[in-house]
Amino acid sequence: MKHRESSLKLNRVIQAVFGFAASIFLGETLSIADTGGREAVAYSNSFLSFLLGVLCVFCLVQAQKRLTEQSKWKKRISTAFAFVFSLALVVGKQLETVENSEITNVIMWVAVFFLTLFFTPLLQVAWQWIEERWGWENREEPVEKRTEKAALDTDMQRELPFFRTGAFWRNLILIFICWLPVFLAFYPGAFVYDATDEYVQVATRSFTTHHPLIHVLLLGGLVTGGNKFFGSFNLGIAAYTLFQMGIMAGVFSYSILWVKKRMTQKWVEIIQLLFYGLFPVIPMYAVCSAKDSFFTIALLVVVLQMLTLFENPKTFLAKKGRIIASILAAALMMLFRNNGCYAYLVWIPLALVGVYAAGKKRGADTLVEEEKDSCQRNIIKTAVILFASVALFLLISKGLEWGLNAVKGGSQEMLTVPIQQLVRTWNYSPEVFTEEEKERLFSYIPEEELDTYNPRISDIIKSKFNNEAYRTNPGEFIRLWMRIGLRKPITYLNAWLMTSYGFWYPDAVINVYGGNTVYTYTYEDSSYFGFETEMPGTRESRFPWLEEQYRKISLELYQQKVPGVSMFFSPGFLFWTFAFCLGFLLYMRQWQRLIPMTLILLVWLTFLLGPTYLVRYVLILWFGLPVIVSRVKM
Repeated sequence: MKHRESSLKLNRVIQAVFGFAASIFLGETLSIADTGGREAVAYSNSFLSFLLGVLCVFCLVQAQKRLTEQSKWKKRISTAFAFVFSLALVVGKQLETVENSEITNVIMWVAVFFLTLFFTPLLQVAWQWIEERWGWENREEPVEKRTEKAALDTDMQRELPFFRTGAFWRNLILIFICWLPVFLAFYPGAFVYDATDEYVQVATRSFTTHHPLIHVLLLGGLVTGGNKFFGSFNLGIAAYTLFQMGIMAGVFSYSILWVKKRMTQKWVEIIQLLFYGLFPVIPMYAVCSAKDSFFTIALLVVVLQMLTLFENPKTFLAKKGRIIASILAAALMMLFRNNGCYAYLVWIPLALVGVYAAGKKRGADTLVEEEKDSCQRNIIKTAVILFASVALFLLISKGLEWGLNAVKGGSQEMLTVPIQQLVRTWNYSPEVFTEEEKERLFSYIPEEELDTYNPRISDIIKSKFNNEAYRTNPGEFIRLWMRIGLRKPITYLNAWLMTSYGFWYPDAVINVYGGNTVYTYTYEDSSYFGFETEMPGTRESRFPWLEEQYRKISLELYQQKVPGVSMFFSPGFLFWTFAFCLGFLLYMRQWQRLIPMTLILLVWLTFLLGPTYLVRYVLILWFGLPVIVSRVKM
């Protein structure tokens, strides 16, 4: 008895030490800026830090009480997740405040260690609660659950296409009506993010592959058509915006019904309607001309189709409509962004493995001969669908290039990270370059342009890149990049992290364009959204008050000042929400639900190699949020 009491007391002491240590090192994750040249003490010299320490100890004590014995697999997954999350918080804070990560700093790794010890039990308890609350702990499904799944399979076979149901059109109209005030506030729409360049290509009949040609033709065609037939560029922009709003509202309505069919509760449909109709990020991009909106809704449709396929491959593959929708959605996703193609090609082997696992699980632990044949047929049919999507994408993209006589875009897009790394090294450590290497660097980027380096965005410096010099001898550029990287690997690491950390650090302020002057304003505190209507359009807002609220969201530290709410506008926070759900499915070994969602993760990973971090690149974290969260429910 005494031994047990002593052990309990020791546990409480350890929990107290770890809890207060975690509260101390949580300060290393907060982007509190220095003021007046003094070291920031807003957190450390504050009553808040003490209260947070007490709260951390309390959380650890409660977690210890509620945590049951777990398998080695679950312990490893939760520990790995907690470690990566802690590392992201600590490194992200350094990048946000001093634009440099100190990975050789021992204190940084001590902070990561204690934060990992703190987050691991909390994460285990959270996943354990979900497991118990939603019935995941039952390895053998109850009869009623199997009956529900059988009914769902029957519904999938007999159901009408979503666009032929009254609920689909009701939801579409309601979402569209919710967006109309935003459209009128932005009238004729937010014509930004390369929109003028795309319009000019159509107006001058001079096409390049720098932007997706399918989007160039759609956007530029409607804008020029509006001017040609009605004498108004604004009407052309408005026509494009309304068309996009209608397509997006339709996809969201489909998504709402897909989730509702699997969760059944009426309130699920209502919450989704409110989210898609009113949460500012959604209508903001519904009225935006950027190709990212179309790309993201195509990606959402692909994920929904693949989730349906993995639920029951045989039933899905018996419906021609679903097969055609899957092929078209995947092809469109790749047509609107090359990133989609790269991610899709990597994902195809995972998908085929997932279909095999789905067929085996639905049959039995040991497949009989008939079930093996059925499983093999499902894999072959799925492979045909996936590769047909790629073939259709190649056919259309190459056909458009040939038909429009489009000029190939520059190489700088795929060299974004190497260019940024070389230029950062030049600005931070020019002494590592030999005279010959300097001359070689200057042949790719003029010496006078190297000082325009912006650590958060490579668009400015890469626009000065000499593509002709690279095409003449690409190997020489690669060798230069590798030689300098071997001398300054940490500088290279920081150059890459600075253009991507906003995607995974929740506290990052999206202000990559700070100081840049555009058509109607200069970016100052935030560049969350492009906001303006560029030429040849002209902003004619019908609701100036609402326009002003969106201007604040886009260009000021506005929503960031609202505790809690600010996180739902953060790409980093939304990513960790998505990762939490993916981690739970991995924790539970739910491969059939996990594998379709990994397509989103692969697309997200491609953006880490992009020129900067902007909300528009990772819209799927908002557009797909209800679907992502719904997958953790049994």
